[in-house]
Amino acid sequence: MKTCEGCSKPIKDGAALVCSKCKKYYHAKCLNINTAQFNKLKRNPNWNCPTCPLKTARHDDTPVKSTVDPDEESTSSESELSENIIISNPRHCETSTPTLTISSQGRDCQPSDLSQIILLQTISTQISELQIQMSSMQIIKNDLSAMKKDISELKTTFFTKIDDLDNRVADVELKLSQLSEVQSELDGLKANVASTMEFNVKNEQWVRRSNIQINGIPQRKDENLVNVITNLAEKSGYKLDPARDIDFVTRVAVKNDVDNSYPKPIIIKLLSRYKKDDLLSCLRRLKDLKASDIGFPGNHNRVYINDHLSSYNKMLLQKAKLKAKAKNYTYCWVRNCTIMVRQNDKSKILHITSEESLKKIV
Repeated sequence: MKTCEGCSKPIKDGAALVCSKCKKYYHAKCLNINTAQFNKLKRNPNWNCPTCPLKTARHDDTPVKSTVDPDEESTSSESELSENIIISNPRHCETSTPTLTISSQGRDCQPSDLSQIILLQTISTQISELQIQMSSMQIIKNDLSAMKKDISELKTTFFTKIDDLDNRVADVELKLSQLSEVQSELDGLKANVASTMEFNVKNEQWVRRSNIQINGIPQRKDENLVNVITNLAEKSGYKLDPARDIDFVTRVAVKNDVDNSYPKPIIIKLLSRYKKDDLLSCLRRLKDLKASDIGFPGNHNRVYINDHLSSYNKMLLQKAKLKAKAKNYTYCWVRNCTIMVRQNDKSKILHITSEESLKKIV
């Protein structure tokens, strides 16, 4: 049965400390330590009992057992016991637990002396742990210094980037102001182009102010267009003098016309606009006029007589007819080269001069 080296009483399971050197058992009460100290020392596999340092401290052939009378040893002062306890300098070992060396002439120690030794061992262990913690603190300090340096560099980089961003923003604002100027110039150019196009459209129509366009008259080789126009004027009741009234008569090709079987339109240019208006007014009285009515027997093609419109106004007339039909307008016609629409006999006449004016047809 296991017994305590201090009181020679039996040891219950887990109720004593075991020396790592002599393998002897000690009660916590015999070591004069409390429960917390007992539990802490029990977790230390290298714990040495108070008598083992006394054995290892000597280097001669003197027996370990003291020759001093136990009573005299018990009367030794605590100051003398403290003077015989030497703790190795923990600075010489960073990781291992400092050892205690006890020099004494006696082997048996009183429980109070054992308490002092245990306390010193505990302090030594705590000092070693503090040194380890100090080493960790130094590592943390070095890490903090490195972090501080990194933060300083990041701060410098950040402000550099901010300055660069400010410069870029300034450049963008400058380019935006320049773009605004370019946009203003572009708007001015667009206005000029629109004005030029409007002028060209008006000018293109103005040079046709004395022209009449006739569609549907059959085309022949060696035809005399002046005689054709003269016969047409006589049929309408208009007295036409070709030598004094007509500037020229010709056929013109139609843009994108791929049907060669259909005759090309005839363009008549009169020397004065008022004669053109009078002739056109008379020709329009010929309702349902056909080619057979003016010297082309057997040809029943319809003959259409209108103002000679520019390409733009022809496109505008086509759109006006389509929209007027969609909006149930009754009239869509051309007078003096101007396109007009009217919803009914009582509504007002709308003049269509541009694509924008098509919005009037509602």
